[in-house]
Amino acid sequence: MTQHFCSGAVGLVMAAGSAIGQGIPEAYTLVELVPAAGQPNSAALGVNDVNEVAGWSGLAGSSSPVFSLATVWGTDGIGTDLPLAFGASSSVAQDINTSGTVLIRYVGGTEQVAVRTGNGSVLTLPDPASDSSPTFAARLSEAGEVGAIVDTDGFFGDDGIVIWQQRPGGMEISLETGFLGVLIGSGFGSDPGTFAPDGTFVASGDDASGGSAHPQSFDPRTGETTEAGPAADISSARGASSSGWVVGTSDSSVAVEFLAFVARPDGSVLELAAFGCDESGTGGCALLSGVGTDALAVNEAGIVVGWVPRVLDTDDGVFLLDDSVAFIWSESAGTVELSTLIPDGSADGWQLDEATDITNSGVVVGNGINPDGQQRGFILIPRPRCAGDVNADGQVSSADFFAWVSAFQSGCD
Repeated sequence: MTQHFCSGAVGLVMAAGSAIGQGIPEAYTLVELVPAAGQPNSAALGVNDVNEVAGWSGLAGSSSPVFSLATVWGTDGIGTDLPLAFGASSSVAQDINTSGTVLIRYVGGTEQVAVRTGNGSVLTLPDPASDSSPTFAARLSEAGEVGAIVDTDGFFGDDGIVIWQQRPGGMEISLETGFLGVLIGSGFGSDPGTFAPDGTFVASGDDASGGSAHPQSFDPRTGETTEAGPAADISSARGASSSGWVVGTSDSSVAVEFLAFVARPDGSVLELAAFGCDESGTGGCALLSGVGTDALAVNEAGIVVGWVPRVLDTDDGVFLLDDSVAFIWSESAGTVELSTLIPDGSADGWQLDEATDITNSGVVVGNGINPDGQQRGFILIPRPRCAGDVNADGQVSSADFFAWVSAFQSGCD
C-alpha cells in the first residue's frame, strides 16, 4: 500500500488550536530561520503573539556571536536584518512585542540598548540617576516598556529596578525604585529578570552575602513586591505570565548544578531534572557535573520551554552526559522532548538544542544544529492532526488502518 506523508501549510498555525486549554500541541512543523544578509548562522531569542521572531544573523562563537546583525523573521523563515546604529559593529534583537517594537543591544563601540518601534524609529534609554551602568540585559514588555536592574547603593550588587516607557519625545524613565529590602540582581547568566504581559516585572534573586534570595515580583502600578520563585543563592527568573507562572533556573538544593524551576500561581515550586534523572534531581545523577537545566519561557497556560541534558545510565552505576535537548513541559504531560512532536520529517537531521520562547498559541522558537551542521534558529508551528495518521507516525499507511481496526474493536469504557 502506498504511503502518504502528512503535510500541513505553515499558514495553518491557528487552525491547530490554541495551547491554552489544550495543553501541549499534538504535532509541530519546523521552519528553519534563514540568516539575513548572507550570514552563516542565526539564533532565535524571542517571539511575539503574531509569530514574529527576534534574534540575530551572524557568525556564531562559543557562547556569544563573534559578529551579528539584529534580525526579525516571519513564519516563512525569511529574515530581515535591522540597520546598525550608534557606530556599533554588531547588534542583537533581544526581544519583540506584539506591536512589533524590538529591543536591540548594540555592541562593538559604546554598548547601547535601544528600542526600535514598528515605524523604524530607534529610541535610546536615558541613564538612570542611581547608576550610569545599569544591568543592560534588559527586557521588553507588551506595552513597550523596558525593565532592567540597577545598583542603588554601590554594595554587593544590583538591588533596584528601573523601567523606561515610550513617550512622545522618546523613551523616559517612568519608575526607578530604591533599595527594595532584598538583594536582587543579574542572576545566573546575567539575566536581570523578565516582564509578564501585564507589566509586572519579575527580578532575579541574587544574594551576594551568601544567603538565599527569591526572585521578586514587582508591580509598578502598586509598588507591591512579592516572592516569585525558589529561595537560593542565585535564582534567575527567565519568563513570567500574567496568570502567575514564573520560570527560570536556580542554585538547586539537591544537585551540584543549577536546575530549572517552575513556580506555579499558587506559590508551589517544581524543579525540572535532566532526562534520565527523576523529577527531584536525584536518581543517582544529582552529583554529576553538567546536568544543569534551564526553563526559558512560559505562556499564559503554564506551558514551559527550555533545555535539559540527557543522562545515560550504563547499568553499572556510571552516568554519562549526552547532548542537551529542547523541551516543552506542561502540568499534565511533564517534560517532553520537542523533537518527538515533529512527525512530518521537517526536523529530520536536526539537533534541537534549546527552546527559547513560546506564544499563547503554542508556537515555539529555539536554536539548534541543522542537517548541514550549521547553527540555526528555528520556529515550530503547531499543525492540525492528520486525520488519516491514526498511529501518529507522520505518514498514512496500512499500519494506520490496522491501528483504527484495533481501536474500533476495543470500544470505549
